[in-house]
Amino acid sequence: MSPLLKRIITALFLIPLVIFILLKGNPWVAYFFGAIGLGMLGEWVYNLLKAPKTPTMKLLLLAAGTPYIICGTIGFYRVYQIHPLMALHFLMIIWITDTAAFFTGKTIGGPKLWPAVSPNKTWSGAIGGVIFVILYYFILTNFYGEYTSQYLGSQALVHMILVSIVGQLGDLLESASKRFLKIKDTSQLLPGHGGLLDRLDSFLAVGLMVFIV
Repeated sequence: MSPLLKRIITALFLIPLVIFILLKGNPWVAYFFGAIGLGMLGEWVYNLLKAPKTPTMKLLLLAAGTPYIICGTIGFYRVYQIHPLMALHFLMIIWITDTAAFFTGKTIGGPKLWPAVSPNKTWSGAIGGVIFVILYYFILTNFYGEYTSQYLGSQALVHMILVSIVGQLGDLLESASKRFLKIKDTSQLLPGHGGLLDRLDSFLAVGLMVFIV
C-alpha cells in the first residue's frame, strides 16, 4: 500500500471519529484532549531521549517543547469551550490548508518554501492553501453568515487567514525539530501520517495562538 493511500485511509477513519467526539461533548472531549496531550508529550520525551544530543541540549528542548505542547492543547480545547462548531471550523481551516497546499504544490511546483527543513513544500502550495481558505470563507458567509459574525467577529476573513498561516508555520516548526533531532517521524502510531506530533503540528501552533490571545 502506498504512503498516500495509507494517509487517505487513516484520515477517512480519524476525521469522523474526531467530529463524533467533539459533537458528543464533555467529559469525552476533555478525556480526548487529555489523551492527545499526554500522547504528544510522550512522543516528544521519547524522541529527545534517543536523540544524538548533549544532555544540556535535551533539557533545553524539553523545557521549550513541554509548555508548547501543553499550552497548544489547552488553547485548542479553549476553542471547543467557546463553541463546538468553532472547533470544527478551525479543524476545517487546517484540513483545507493542508490538503490544498499539498495538491497545489504538486500541481504548480515552483520555488521551495524552506528547502533545508521541508524540501517538498513550495510557496505555491502555501499560497494555494490560503486561497482555498478564502474560498471557504465565502462559502461559509453565504450559508452561515450569522455564525461567522457571532464567533469570528467582523474580521472573520482575517482570522481565518491567520489560522491558516499559523497552522503552516506550526507544520514548518515540526519539520525543523525533526531535522534537528534527525528523525523522520515522531512515531508510527498513525499509518501514513507518522505520530501525533506529525499530524497535530498545525493544531498545536493554532492552539498556542489562541492560548496567548
